[in-house]
Amino acid sequence: MLLKNNAPKSLWSEAVPTTNYRVNRFLTQVNQRMTTLQVFIGRKPNLCHLRIVGCKVHVHVPWEN
Repeated sequence: MLLKNNAPKSLWSEAVPTTNYRVNRFLTQVNQRMTTLQVFIGRKPNLCHLRIVGCKVHVHVPWEN
């Protein structure tokens, strides 16, 4: 992820837990019907909060601030 997006090496400490988080929520080649997390918790994980690494984001600042 970091090499593809030309991110600084200082982000490696964040990339390792992020990769682990993602791996546990996607299908593996061993088990194409359930994710690792689904095996443990018994239901499909919610993936709507995941975004593409390197995608542009916009921060919403309320008018009061």
